[in-house]
Amino acid sequence: MISIPLDPFLIWLMVFLRISFLFVFFPLFGDGFVPLRIRILLSAVMALMLTPVVPFGADLFPQSQGAMIGMVASEALLGMVVAMVGRGLFAVVQFSGQLAGEQMGFGIVNTLVPSGGQQVSVVAELQYLLSVMIFLAVGIHHIVIAVIVTSFGILAPGAAVMTSDVGDFFVSFGQAIFALSLQLAMPVIVVVFAINMAMAMIGRAVPQVNVFLESFPLRIIGGLLTILASLGILVRLWIEMFGSVDSLLSRLLTFLAG
Repeated sequence: MISIPLDPFLIWLMVFLRISFLFVFFPLFGDGFVPLRIRILLSAVMALMLTPVVPFGADLFPQSQGAMIGMVASEALLGMVVAMVGRGLFAVVQFSGQLAGEQMGFGIVNTLVPSGGQQVSVVAELQYLLSVMIFLAVGIHHIVIAVIVTSFGILAPGAAVMTSDVGDFFVSFGQAIFALSLQLAMPVIVVVFAINMAMAMIGRAVPQVNVFLESFPLRIIGGLLTILASLGILVRLWIEMFGSVDSLLSRLLTFLAG
């Protein structure tokens, strides 16, 4: 009689559980434009590749229903908090574009984002799509996958717990997201403010000029030219920001380990 060992399958199942949660929540991998079947297939193939090298055995597989629920909840927590870091970095790009677009007068010209279903400014969506291409072009997704592999050495399956350090991490992370978004949008804000001030002075000097209507094309042209002029700097800042995902996720995994 042929006997099939069960231990490799149990290890694969634990690895698949973590990777599938990460792929469900993390941006790009878990966005709506990626079909569910593709995500499941990628998770299964990656889990199959990692099963022989993970530093734990089948003895960690839960033996009761309660322990299994606890492991699933722990892995879901890990997937969500790790994904929040990735989504926060992309939120910087979108929020800065949203601020710039509203200052330019695009506040009522929104587009539907396929990945999330919400409506954002066309400038925010343009910057998001550009940042996605940069994210993939410079290989940041490889860093994310490497961190996922490293996580098995830091956190055993079901070992992730919510600690006060995790809460403090996201408080400071949220503050950094807002400050960085404002800094990236500041060139457009300054240019549009200067245009508004100039039109206000023209309106005071020549009351016959309808400065309200005349300012719309000037703000749009000035904002677009500012974005084009600063695009090289923006791309370098995005690459530097995305490059920090390794250290951010490593710190977060350490905090989740308690």
